[in-house]
Amino acid sequence: MSNLSVSVAPVSPIRKARKTTSVRTHASQISKSLGVVDQVRIACKNPLPTVIGALIGALVPFATYQVAHHDLNLSAPWSLPMLLVVGGLVYSATTVAQWGRLAFASWYKAVGFTVLVEGIMVGSGQEWLSVVALCYLCTINAIATGVTLTRGSRIQGTEPQSVSESENVSGVR
Repeated sequence: MSNLSVSVAPVSPIRKARKTTSVRTHASQISKSLGVVDQVRIACKNPLPTVIGALIGALVPFATYQVAHHDLNLSAPWSLPMLLVVGGLVYSATTVAQWGRLAFASWYKAVGFTVLVEGIMVGSGQEWLSVVALCYLCTINAIATGVTLTRGSRIQGTEPQSVSESENVSGVR
């Protein structure tokens, strides 16, 4: 008789596909689930995500301000600078409206606040007032983005060291 050997490749067990959640899916829910004061507390206790959030979040209102006040030509309304300003306003207004809704507990006050602050930043002829509005918008966008980064890393399982379990006021993990 001949010596037959059959080689069988090892079979890996079938694993149930793990449900993955993206930060993008939850990013808007992260800030909504926390109050304004809770977001400020988290931002103060997590400096690295707050600094990164400030770099990312505050860039848009700052750039929008600069383009609106220095590059925008109102005689050519459909120019690239106009599109940049509109894009910046849409980006920032979303976050500011969410914060306004949390702060004022009223959607129409939130919309009014958002239109007023964003409008003053790009449209006021009083430079000091535009700069004050710019500071508000940079602060709001920086904190909200920093909190989203902090909470998003918790969703992904790479929680920063300084975030404690007691801070988990929203229940997001």
